[in-house]
Amino acid sequence: MKRALIAGVAALAMVPLTSCGTKSGDGGKSSCPTTLKVGMLRIEDQAAVLLGSKDGIFKRHGITIDPAFQESGSNIVASTVSGEYQIATAAASVQMQAISNGIPIKIIAPSTARAGRATGIVVPAGSHIRTVADLAGKRVGTNALKNITTLGVSASVEQAGGNPNSVKFIEIPLPEQWAAVQQGHIDAMALGEPFVTQALDHGARYLADPYKPFGDNAPISTWFTSSKFISQCSSTVDKFISSVQESNKYARAHPKAVRQILPTYTSLTQHVADQISLKARPSELDTHGLKTELDYMKRFKYISKEPSLREMIYKP
Repeated sequence: MKRALIAGVAALAMVPLTSCGTKSGDGGKSSCPTTLKVGMLRIEDQAAVLLGSKDGIFKRHGITIDPAFQESGSNIVASTVSGEYQIATAAASVQMQAISNGIPIKIIAPSTARAGRATGIVVPAGSHIRTVADLAGKRVGTNALKNITTLGVSASVEQAGGNPNSVKFIEIPLPEQWAAVQQGHIDAMALGEPFVTQALDHGARYLADPYKPFGDNAPISTWFTSSKFISQCSSTVDKFISSVQESNKYARAHPKAVRQILPTYTSLTQHVADQISLKARPSELDTHGLKTELDYMKRFKYISKEPSLREMIYKP
């Protein structure tokens, strides 16, 4: 099972920094790479960038990407800070935890945002839990403790007038949560796709979107890079940002293409990929949503120090 993200991110402070290019201080110099090693997870969030790469969007901006898949956001942050990856993506909360702990990274572009039923708090059909406030004192399954989903559940319970501190989060891998709720080990599940759709197909009931308290366009995952790479190759970072914006726009206009690329890098079959709810793919960062998430992270003690938006975000 994954460990609490706070511990993983805090450990990153011990990662040594290595060079990502020559110390020219000029992001436009030719010493900066044109092929970027990009850290990512095998989840739906990466579809737009992979689609954009396949369609030649990145090449039109003068760069190409070399995807490198990892198993956790904390590992991706460590590999980016060390210089193994030039650019990477993870949950926005992972990046904000890292920045709060003094890790030298900056958020550079949006990846995905909340939409539809792409994420959900789900309960069995016969459950007495009728509202989010009813989760107070209940056991909620989560794939990792102190992640963006548990933050959203706590915020949702508080917003509904319940006691968020009474919610008991139980760490259970997403594929095992349906069996756990059926066996009475947990009362509710905090799920992402394809597990939301699979649970609903089994007769479960969708209770709420845990990310609703963060705002309509709240960032779920974002792209980031090391502060060192920005100082050395800001022009390359700018090209990546423009490529992501164009890729997200293309993905919004071609949802069928998004679904078709999912089985090429995830374990989803085409049948499942055609059924799941897709996250939103904005072209601009919702800084208000990020600040709202950050405020909740401080309130629920996910971080001890709250960095400013200026500390967190790179602006071209």
